[in-house]
Amino acid sequence: MRNDLIILSSLSVIFFSLILFDVNSYYYSAIGDEYAVFDFARGIALGNIPISFIPESGYISVFSQKGVYDVVPVASSIFQAFIMKIFGIDHRGWIVSSIIIVLLSVWFFYFLVKDYFGRKIAIVSSLILASSHYLWAFTHLGYWNIQVFFPPLAAFFCFFRGVKTKKIILLFLAGIFSGLGFYTYFSSRLTILLLSLFLLWNFKQLIQHKKPIAAFFIGFILLIVPYFLINKEVVISQMFEHSAVGSTEIPNNERLAYFFKNLYGSFVAFYQNSKTSHFVSGALIDPVTAAFFSFGLVQMILLWRKFYFVIICLIFALVTVGGFSPYIDTAITRLLFLLPIIALISAFGLLRLIALLSSKIRVISSSSYNLFLIITVLIIFILNANHFYYETPLRMHITPEALTIKVITSFIPCKSYSTIVYRYFEPLLKPALESYNLLPHVNFMPILTILDKIALENKSCVIFVEPKQTLSDKDIQEFIANGFYLKKFSSPSGNINILVFFKQN
Repeated sequence: MRNDLIILSSLSVIFFSLILFDVNSYYYSAIGDEYAVFDFARGIALGNIPISFIPESGYISVFSQKGVYDVVPVASSIFQAFIMKIFGIDHRGWIVSSIIIVLLSVWFFYFLVKDYFGRKIAIVSSLILASSHYLWAFTHLGYWNIQVFFPPLAAFFCFFRGVKTKKIILLFLAGIFSGLGFYTYFSSRLTILLLSLFLLWNFKQLIQHKKPIAAFFIGFILLIVPYFLINKEVVISQMFEHSAVGSTEIPNNERLAYFFKNLYGSFVAFYQNSKTSHFVSGALIDPVTAAFFSFGLVQMILLWRKFYFVIICLIFALVTVGGFSPYIDTAITRLLFLLPIIALISAFGLLRLIALLSSKIRVISSSSYNLFLIITVLIIFILNANHFYYETPLRMHITPEALTIKVITSFIPCKSYSTIVYRYFEPLLKPALESYNLLPHVNFMPILTILDKIALENKSCVIFVEPKQTLSDKDIQEFIANGFYLKKFSSPSGNINILVFFKQN
């Protein structure tokens, strides 16, 4: 146990540091719709949005599903608000909530895998999971999607450890965590379905343990009953509305065709993905992980009697998350749910391959075995780091708002105070600046008038977020004539350009 704690603590420190070191980079500052999530959590943290466990006038219920966009469960934002109150009610504190929920998930994942596959696979699969560029991308964001791992992994660990040890308290906690899946991202609700499938599959063996199994369902009922009492039919209706059944994108007469298209596309996306969004580009896993995943999956299918539940989880997740996606394109925002399963199968494939080679060669020493594992995991990490920090920024089309934040935070003449000329300041740039604590350092104007030009003569930094729409050649000449210098800023992919006029001090 001591070694496990050392391994997990070291991994947690490295992962936390890796994400935190550039968490406030302009690059991740603004996508488009994420600040509704930030504002709601911030409102709770500041006490501007009152929360209550019981229905009260003027309060929002902890059990309500009508949080952000009337879709995100309120409990999801309460967790973010709690972490923000500790680490800061700003952009950094918001993202730290994503880091912490991932690390908690990895701890449960490690012990879950260790219980049934052994320590080596637990170590390797946890390292593969923590090295994923796909995971890094969403951990840099404050979306609720990243909370999808915690309920199922915590529930699975408690459930299988409880079945193994026959401890009622663990199965009760498994039920609690299964119910918690309804309070986070929708995909987490698969937890209760998957564990129920396991119970049905092993009914004859488990029926003798009536009390522990009853404790599992009691735990689940304790969390799900108040949720249904508060939200009623919305619990079910919104799940259908956000699936292929209620999709507004997929034509009614093509739903079956798109089911198979999305099912196939979701699986293939881990090998090849043409879409770039949310700081994710290309294949969702690196080629080395993909190779071991393929080999591991084949081996598990061949040994299906032993690994049937892993295969069922993979298929069930692909069908529900991928096949029933409401979008006409592969939804990479939803496929995160599969990442721990893929990491497990990949680690199994790697160790299985080494075992098969060892039986043939019979000269692989323990030190050589461990060295090969270390080198392989290191290669996986390097491939993901190169993909995330170098390749994706060259493909990712960031927003003008993100590039504006780069200018304000990194360009010295604009750091102390800036005037921003932008017609669409309110929807995204304003909340982004507020989350970075930059709002007091800027002045905003939608367009440039003659009076504005006169007023700007004594300013030191003027940023034109959309120069083609708000800046004429005559304006440029007037700025230069009044002692301004001109500098152009471009995004890494070259999709956005903004112009900055500044004066040397």
